[in-house]
Amino acid sequence: MNYKINPVKATCKGKTYDEQGIQELNDTCFGICASYSDTVDTYGMDPNCTKACVDLIEQRKLKQFGVGSCDHQVPYRPVIWEQFGRYFPKLLKQGLNPKDALFSCKRLCKEKSPLVAEECQEACMLDYNALDNIDELNGSNRMQERYSGGNLSNEDCNNLSLCSALVFLLSIICVISFMYFLKKK
Repeated sequence: MNYKINPVKATCKGKTYDEQGIQELNDTCFGICASYSDTVDTYGMDPNCTKACVDLIEQRKLKQFGVGSCDHQVPYRPVIWEQFGRYFPKLLKQGLNPKDALFSCKRLCKEKSPLVAEECQEACMLDYNALDNIDELNGSNRMQERYSGGNLSNEDCNNLSLCSALVFLLSIICVISFMYFLKKK
């Protein structure tokens, strides 16, 4: 069975999309591509995975600044420098299902990287969250890697952004209504 990687989904999960700056999105997304490509060369990674990251950054620039790459410099591909191993993708390639790989990954973090175990375990969760078809995979034995290309209409990012915008709009309406009624009295 194949597994599909969606670095955009994992990058946007956890923190809300609006809480992350462009550079943090860039580093996180490319870090996921690096861990699944098993390389630190950002130009040697799977092109579908890196394209999904580039598209995410472009989308974020348009949202945050209202400009694209022609008007605003694209962040450089980050230097992939890890203080700990990214064990999860390697465990998947060995044939573990995602749940078992996550458990083993967290255990390996405690054993091999005790000084940065918490950060290492966060990376395990990040890599786990990058799996698109996680439910169907948890029963499988052997998997091969396949990138999904990063769906930019990702519900995690878009729903959180929409909710934030709605809450902001409703608060503005409430303030205006309140001021109108105060002025009327």
